[in-house]
Amino acid sequence: MTGIIVACVLLLSLGAAWLARVRSRHMSVETLLVADRALPAPMLFILTVGEIYSIGSIVAFPAGLYGHGVSYGYWFLGYLLLAFPVGYFVGPAIWQRAKQYDACTLPEVFGRHF
Repeated sequence: MTGIIVACVLLLSLGAAWLARVRSRHMSVETLLVADRALPAPMLFILTVGEIYSIGSIVAFPAGLYGHGVSYGYWFLGYLLLAFPVGYFVGPAIWQRAKQYDACTLPEVFGRHF
């Protein structure tokens, strides 16, 4: 029974991927990196924060505590308290430059700006 369920999910996934490929207008870097620029800013914010917090809380923080002891925990909390306010003020400027230079990645923004 489990094998049948796995096979059905696999076939449905392959079918969905095939339909997406057939119905796609064009394949470009923008399509892969920024969803063809169709996502609104709040959705990108939610996705980014979710990825940052899940990676930090599930992988990095416990591994750092295990490898380096409690002092790593103090460093990590200090990093969070300092890094996110800086990102709050610097992020909109990077966003504006990315739109200005039609860039998809952070290296493109800095490469075109400097």
